[in-house]
Amino acid sequence: MGKRILLLFAVFLMTASIGFTQNIDPASVNVSELSETQITKMKEEIAKRGLTIDQALVLAKQRGASETQVSELRMRLSGMGGTSTNASSSSSTISSNNSSDNKTESYNQEENANALRKEKRDNAEDEELRKIFGASLFLAKDVTFTPSGIVNASDDYILSIEDEVTIQIWGDAQATYQLRVNTSGAILIPDLGPVYVKGKTFKNAVRTIKQMLIGIYSGMKGPNPTIFSDVALSWQHDIKIIVMGDAVTPGTFTLPANSTAFNALYASGGPNMSGSFRDVRVVRNNKIIAHLDLYDFLVNGTINEDVQLRDNDVIYIPGYISRVELTGAFRKPMKYELLEGEHFNHLLKYSGGFAENAFTSKVKVERIVDGEKEIQVIDSIAYNSFALTNGDVINSGKVLNKYKNKVVIKGAVFRPGAYQLKDEMQLSSLIKEASGLRDDAYLDRGFLTRKRDNMEMENISFGLFSVLNGDSDVTLRSDDVITIRSRFEMQEIKNVSVFGELNNPGEYPYVDNMTLQDLIVRAGGFTRDADVSFIEVARSLTNKEAAVLSDTISHYYSFSVDRDLRLSSEGKGFVLEPFDVVYIRRAPGRRKFGSIKLRGEVMYAGDYSIISKKDHISDIIKRAGGVTPDAFVNGAMLIRKTQLSDIELERLQDLAKDEEIDVKVERERTEIVGINLDKILSTPHGPLDILVQPGDEIKIPKNMETVRISGNVMNPIASVYKKGLTVKKYINKSGGFGERSRRSKVYVIYANGTTAVTKNFLLFKNYPRVEPGAEIIVPRKPIKQDQTTKWISIGSSVASLAVAIATVVNLTNK
Repeated sequence: MGKRILLLFAVFLMTASIGFTQNIDPASVNVSELSETQITKMKEEIAKRGLTIDQALVLAKQRGASETQVSELRMRLSGMGGTSTNASSSSSTISSNNSSDNKTESYNQEENANALRKEKRDNAEDEELRKIFGASLFLAKDVTFTPSGIVNASDDYILSIEDEVTIQIWGDAQATYQLRVNTSGAILIPDLGPVYVKGKTFKNAVRTIKQMLIGIYSGMKGPNPTIFSDVALSWQHDIKIIVMGDAVTPGTFTLPANSTAFNALYASGGPNMSGSFRDVRVVRNNKIIAHLDLYDFLVNGTINEDVQLRDNDVIYIPGYISRVELTGAFRKPMKYELLEGEHFNHLLKYSGGFAENAFTSKVKVERIVDGEKEIQVIDSIAYNSFALTNGDVINSGKVLNKYKNKVVIKGAVFRPGAYQLKDEMQLSSLIKEASGLRDDAYLDRGFLTRKRDNMEMENISFGLFSVLNGDSDVTLRSDDVITIRSRFEMQEIKNVSVFGELNNPGEYPYVDNMTLQDLIVRAGGFTRDADVSFIEVARSLTNKEAAVLSDTISHYYSFSVDRDLRLSSEGKGFVLEPFDVVYIRRAPGRRKFGSIKLRGEVMYAGDYSIISKKDHISDIIKRAGGVTPDAFVNGAMLIRKTQLSDIELERLQDLAKDEEIDVKVERERTEIVGINLDKILSTPHGPLDILVQPGDEIKIPKNMETVRISGNVMNPIASVYKKGLTVKKYINKSGGFGERSRRSKVYVIYANGTTAVTKNFLLFKNYPRVEPGAEIIVPRKPIKQDQTTKWISIGSSVASLAVAIATVVNLTNK
């Protein structure tokens, strides 16, 4: 019994199909305890009512279901594969059977119809359909005209079987009834009995119901009632509609009873390529009751003839009679359907009119006459009367990119740009229109560029002095372009340059009466490394001097100045000239700070500053406290960073390019300098004790006890160092020489980076000595060319040469 009540409540929660249910508390329902059978029945009831899952859940929430219950119901129904949550998926169906099973099947057919319509939207025909004005309204995938089943009914709505009426009582008594019109055409009001409403208008049905309610609620009587009622239509029955003719998806559709002809059109996908948008017909009882012109909605936003449908109504879409196409500069260049009596001005209205850049005085019409095409031109005065025929193509051209009254002035005027050419306009008048000449205008000459009648360009020069004084003037024409140069454009840009120890060295614009002190201030003043006692100025030759061939190419001046920019007496009156170059030298004693790194076995490893230009390796080691007892001084290594010069860098880059080596040549490189630290420390500042440089790094390893043997040996290994062992004995420890070893070229790399090679004398080989940390390397002999192939090649060449000689001899003898 409890499960039955739970099921009834769940179905009520989802579909509002159960009648008076005041005694059930929605919060008491545990959705997780509902069986799969109960969920399946819910799904069937939802489909029967034409609801989507989302709509059903909204109803459940309105009747007191919690968010948790709604969420659980959504998950369980979705898991069962319930009806689609897309509102448009339940908008139409191809079935009229009112039984529960057939109803569910009808909605499955509806989904198939929608899928068919979407398939048509995705094929190639869809692109052609979009070119027809109005088709995009039905092709939009996110737009639906399908009405909801829960609506307010109009007064003239005719009640029928399966309609659902909600009656609310309030005041001294409270009650809610949700009653469906049964197959007898009545609703059953508890404690009252049947009230027959089928076939009545909603207005009359409400009046009848309220009169019947007085029989059980006496408080509704009299002028001062204490009990009140309200009657609403909470669900409408479905109707069967047939869409015929040139529709995208013709067929039979099941829609809510409040659907209109527009709803049925959208359900069928609208007119197809051949269908009419101007004469959609609604047929009822074999009579045409309405003609729908979809352009009223598309152009004006109104649906004056959209009728509410009834069961078994027919929507018929005939083929179009006349369709024309707009191309070119129209706001909506598409294909349009015209009715008899409509002219080009109607077409302009439907298309939104001409585009902004259209040539509106006339349009061209391409028309088929007697099996051939011809061109007709419509003047604007005939737009209201020119009749178009089926298949016409109307083209509107764009305005020409040409001005008939434009002149342009550029350059040294206050307001350059395009201006209106007035009648008999003179150049002087245009200059005034442009607010006059700038102060820097070059007055000796300006020029005018003009297009001749044969489209060739010509140049007309004029003197601005004469134009401004009224001595001469130029009459302008359309498209004339006047250019007035600035004096500064007519001369080389004057600069002065300053280089060296300044905060902002570089080029600076020259100004009259600029002094040396002025330029130094503009450049941000001296750096701390500047030698202010030695300032050079280089000056180019004058035009007169440059006209004479001589060895002198510039003039040279030298001055001194203190850091407060007080010049010496000879420099106080020195004024710079254009193109002067000033040099500020670095003070001789200034050197950039540098440091050297000590790593490994010294008492205090780390970075050390170079305090003197004559700091040697021994000096740095001494400042570090000397080497530790574990230091292997013979393995000490100096790593030095050097900078390639521009020439060296360019040469290496060209070499890599010529050899087709894909490697980036860096300016900075690192090299190992072989040093003998033992002798350096025993003889400080001796011939082996080199000067250190900024960035140097000295590594002193710990005592090494191994020797490595590598290269073309049988077993490359690292062997324990033993004093007195020769290179050959170490090689024997690694299994001996390999098959193609080049024994005469064996060499040893010592721990400090230096190398010693084998010395050969006749048949004797003097191998280098071996020290701890050394590596013995045995190179491989290069692979030589196959001798057999070589001799065959030589023999073939000799034979060919012999044949050639014999041929020549024979020819000579003949």
